[in-house]
Amino acid sequence: MLALVSLLAAGCAGPAQGIADRIRAANSPIVREVHISPANPFGGKPDEVKVYIYAEATEADALALWCDVMLPAGAADMPPGTIDVWRGQPGTGQRALSDPTCPG
Repeated sequence: MLALVSLLAAGCAGPAQGIADRIRAANSPIVREVHISPANPFGGKPDEVKVYIYAEATEADALALWCDVMLPAGAADMPPGTIDVWRGQPGTGQRALSDPTCPG
């Protein structure tokens, strides 16, 4: 049983944890919460990072967060579909960006 707990805890210690920590450290005023879903230790699902922003944040705010905070934090190193910006509360939010493209 202890080995299973160790495996589950190790799932949060990878690149997703570092990216989430860097996003939190940026102290963006539109970020409500940064949530990590650890990988399934038995395969199938990789770590996921979900960044929840306040409902009042605009799409332009969400894009600026993606381009100015999340990409420099390492978002581009995550597998596709494993890091997203969500508007609203965890569990009830809606995806804020469908295909973010940074200007320039």
